Amino acid sequence: MIQRAILARLLACTMIALLALSTVGGRAAAAQWEGVGGWEGDSHHQGYGFLALSALLPSARGLIVPVRVSVSYLYYQYDSSGTQVSVNSPGVSLLSGVRLHRRGATGDVLAGVEVRRDQRTSNAAGAPTSEMTRPGAEVMADADLDLANRWNSYLLLDYAGADRYWYGSGDLKYQLTNLEWSQPTVWFVGASAVREGNDESDAVEIGGFMEQAIVRSTLSVGLSAGYQNSGSPGEARRTGGYLGVSLYRRF
Repeated sequence: MIQRAILARLLACTMIALLALSTVGGRAAAAQWEGVGGWEGDSHHQGYGFLALSALLPSARGLIVPVRVSVSYLYYQYDSSGTQVSVNSPGVSLLSGVRLHRRGATGDVLAGVEVRRDQRTSNAAGAPTSEMTRPGAEVMADADLDLANRWNSYLLLDYAGADRYWYGSGDLKYQLTNLEWSQPTVWFVGASAVREGNDESDAVEIGGFMEQAIVRSTLSVGLSAGYQNSGSPGEARRTGGYLGVSLYRRF
């Protein structure tokens, strides 16, 4: 209970810091806001959900400085000496960096800190549940690229130091409708590949997705599904399916 209170206070402090950054100074007064969230989970109790709010602060030379606060929930299972261990890890993070924008391409490079609350339970008889608060660094980079008429790609790489967890993904999508963006909605279809994990559990995913963009609301909603192969080092690999949802909104 005490550690949950610490996480709640840290989240409150980062939210206050983000609000302060968006209201101090002439440049911050012109800040834009964006929110992004999502969840992805598989059939073997491995998944990740998050919700993030960012202030986009203009700076010199036309650069944008994103300041992002997020809450997340990571969970996975791994095998150790014949027993199965379940990890549940809620966390909060505060990141900042730079956003580069060129015609047809946008990229972010962000770094900051995170705190996670790990809870580990084993299926071994009489094994106690352990809990530990883990601080760590977080680094992420992403790029959104327009490749050709109707085609777009998105690349993401993220490292969460508290759990030593890597996440990398690549999406390729095709715009089905409303090429002029003059109608209320735009539909996309695409394919994606994901590689994620740490020294305890890792997974590879291949699948497809559909995405709807609501033009006037600058809102995008996506649904993804596909095949996953996951496992622990030295143990038999498992196959199954995964399901994911995503949400993006520019304010």
